[in-house]
Amino acid sequence: MAQTQTTFQHTETQTAPLSSQSAFESESMVSENQTNGTKSASNLIQISQKVLEQPIDFISTMSLDIYTKDSKLMPKSTIGKHIRHMLDHFRILLSNPDLSSNDVNYDLRNRKVAAETDPAAAVELIRDLEARLPVLGDQSFDTPLKLTATIDPNLPPEQYQSSLGRELWYCCIHAIHHYASIKTICLEHGIQVPDSFGVAPSTLQHAEEDKMRQA
Repeated sequence: MAQTQTTFQHTETQTAPLSSQSAFESESMVSENQTNGTKSASNLIQISQKVLEQPIDFISTMSLDIYTKDSKLMPKSTIGKHIRHMLDHFRILLSNPDLSSNDVNYDLRNRKVAAETDPAAAVELIRDLEARLPVLGDQSFDTPLKLTATIDPNLPPEQYQSSLGRELWYCCIHAIHHYASIKTICLEHGIQVPDSFGVAPSTLQHAEEDKMRQA
């Protein structure tokens, strides 16, 4: 990935006391930044809810046979396994909404649980996770988190610095990528899903911009 280089120009300026108007403008900018930060946090919570809800309509009416049927295109994969896997990431992040512990480890997943084999259980878990999301609105999305991750099966886990907002967005984009796999399996089993299902927001935005340019 190419790195963006930023050039800083140094100019000498004299420091002068802030006028009352300048001080007011500075306070207004701070207030505006705080408002934008709150809006961003609110947007991300709403988007997370929408991402979680995306599969509900079609898995809630799906038979157990289809939900657990192995894919030929993606061996050892089922719709249920992908649903359970992506929900586990949300569950791990949202299991500590007050951030009393700032350590996040997505490797500590629950495997072979009801959400993997029963679509009704999956919908119930989705609703539970949705209900936990608003609590995050009490936290700053810049809150530091420590991510523990296994990057090589032959090496001990490594730790990285992250943030609450970064990890919540990771859970969203991780879910969208698994939705793409679910979409493939659904089509294999003759189940139609929305065209936008499993497509990244940036891709949808780019497609819309292309459509507008061609109009």
